[in-house]
Amino acid sequence: MKLQMEVISRETIKPSAPTPHHLSRHALSFIDQLAPPAYMPLTLYFRADQLVRNRVQISATLKAALSQILAIYYPLAGRIQGSSHVDCNDEGAHYYEADVKGSLDEFLSSPDEMELNKFLAHGIVEAVSEPPVAVQANFFDDGGLALSLAITHKIGDALSYFMFLKSWAAIARGDEDQIVKPDFNSAEYFPPKDLPAFDDKGILLKEDNILKRFIFKASSIKAMREKFGNSSSLEFPKPLTRVEALSVFVWKRFMASTQVLSPDKLYKVLHLINLRTRTDPPLPPNAFGNIDWGISATADMGMDPDTDESFGLLTDMRRSLKEIDSDFVKQIGKGKELMEGTAATGEEGKPIDWFWFSSLCRFPVYDADFGWGEPVWVTTARLPLRNWASFFDLKEGDGIEAWITLAREDMVKFEADPELLHYTTLA
Repeated sequence: MKLQMEVISRETIKPSAPTPHHLSRHALSFIDQLAPPAYMPLTLYFRADQLVRNRVQISATLKAALSQILAIYYPLAGRIQGSSHVDCNDEGAHYYEADVKGSLDEFLSSPDEMELNKFLAHGIVEAVSEPPVAVQANFFDDGGLALSLAITHKIGDALSYFMFLKSWAAIARGDEDQIVKPDFNSAEYFPPKDLPAFDDKGILLKEDNILKRFIFKASSIKAMREKFGNSSSLEFPKPLTRVEALSVFVWKRFMASTQVLSPDKLYKVLHLINLRTRTDPPLPPNAFGNIDWGISATADMGMDPDTDESFGLLTDMRRSLKEIDSDFVKQIGKGKELMEGTAATGEEGKPIDWFWFSSLCRFPVYDADFGWGEPVWVTTARLPLRNWASFFDLKEGDGIEAWITLAREDMVKFEADPELLHYTTLA
């Protein structure tokens, strides 16, 4: 469904209380500095029969709660200054409202992934000079609501995003005991360094990228886990996870459908993992910031696929994961490791073909209750990325939605791959 919509109001919501002077500067951590200058956007969909309030009441509730939560998450009401810090100046967050023609049910029955950015405040995906937080409330003719929240990746990771979302929703429904009070000390754990500007050659794609959603039912994922079961060597004999199996499958179909293999290239995948539980002692669960790291694996394209269908990726991935212990995290804190995933070349100067994976499976994606129940669906948006896959649990069952972003010419080949089509439903 093509969206016909109009933004009818634009506001800046300031914190309900001023930030104390001694908190006016929030230092970016070393990992914050490495994060791409892009927003993390989600849109939550609520049917009209859930909302129980009229539009004016909904808007007033969202804005009042946003103002209160910004006072608690005060760096998100400030402005990022280069690669060093956030000026916590209380300038506030953007809050837009839009009218959408048609009904929410009509949209949900035939969504167009390439239209989803229209739900975001001024379509934002890059977050270099914009506020750290941007909200857009999109009201359909039938009263349904598509509520988008975008938070810059330069300040926090996915867990930080859901801390903010959960707390905003808790205030809106009057359940303030459920507010997560953030710990903003990530720069103490990972002190900032004098770093060059973010190198986007390996990941960012400014234009002509395509986002598609692929649905993998539980039965398909089970078949993948069995298919790639022989790829986990005796070194790591535990059964494959859903995310491991699906990652290898997506990467293999991408390679088979789009790539002409070259011995002069390196083929790597990268998964983001949470570091909070890997420190000694573990960091508090309310630690806010980019407290994640990329584990990479290199495919051995000379390996016999009859022996290891993952071309060594699963073994290499698990080996990399095992290395992320408290000692490794200490080295990150000292700045002795750089996020390999931003590199465009590897050993011997060979160019790297990266494929990035991010999983929100087991995250509280559907838990945001603003006082009118859980969303009926949650979506991401088209980002300025290349070779990127984000995994979401289906709302019902053990299946996974894979949101995949590729260059246009690659997506045309990928979505026509026969083996991919055997395992998935193209939404």
